[in-house]
Amino acid sequence: MEYRGKEKGKNRSARNKELASIKNLLQMGNISTATSEIIKYVEKYPDDEFGLFQYGKILMRNNKIEEAKEIYQRTADLHGRNRQSALIALGEIASLERKFRLASKYYEEAMQTDRYNNGRAAFLLVRLKRETGYFYEALELLDRINSQSIEMQIERAKVLTALEKDEEADQVLSTLIPQTKLQEREIAVEKGKIYKARGEYDQATIYYEQAKDTDIKDKLYYQAVMEEARLAKQTCNYQDLVIYCEELYNAGRTFNGNVNIMLGIGKLGIGEYQSAKNIFE
Repeated sequence: MEYRGKEKGKNRSARNKELASIKNLLQMGNISTATSEIIKYVEKYPDDEFGLFQYGKILMRNNKIEEAKEIYQRTADLHGRNRQSALIALGEIASLERKFRLASKYYEEAMQTDRYNNGRAAFLLVRLKRETGYFYEALELLDRINSQSIEMQIERAKVLTALEKDEEADQVLSTLIPQTKLQEREIAVEKGKIYKARGEYDQATIYYEQAKDTDIKDKLYYQAVMEEARLAKQTCNYQDLVIYCEELYNAGRTFNGNVNIMLGIGKLGIGEYQSAKNIFE
């Protein structure tokens, strides 16, 4: 029995060394060699859920989505420490594929045994429900979870703003101290929406510009531009409307076709009738 215990310990030690070597390759950016080594590793240890999860991450990095889904599912089925992370990864893939019900299923399953992800599954589920228009379900989930984390409170404010409960949203935002630049910008967008609803358009614009204060034009940047476009449309500022919509259009940010419609309206507003006609045809 003592001999077997030593062998088991040696086996685990060998695995850890191999995994450490693979992690080192990844840190050095040697993806090709890391991929080859992780394939060998999971063939040698097919029941090693940590190795499988790392393999899934490498597959995602190589844009091999279908293979990654299979590996993440195998990881989840082992019911080990990485089960929650694997389910979350499956949920994120399903969300990217616009399979929102499936994504919800994975997040809900991950929430049931969320011992290691500190509410990540719950946050992603709330965000998914908000982004797909299930605002009351998102609010109910937020109330049930009752998390005071800043990211959850920002989500609460976003849901309340979407439900036009602007004063409640403002109360939530006024208590928050952003810990990152991204959180600061997220709060600025919601503040802009609140001031727009109050008719304080100059203040709304100030907040939208704060949200655009970034070196990288990310999703949040273009969301702020879209809010500025909506404000320009509402105030019949067609020149600015065209500028904002052209920036969004050139970046491929169509917001489900709304940008094209708004751009056409802006072109009509500044008298470019042929351009507007071409857009609407």
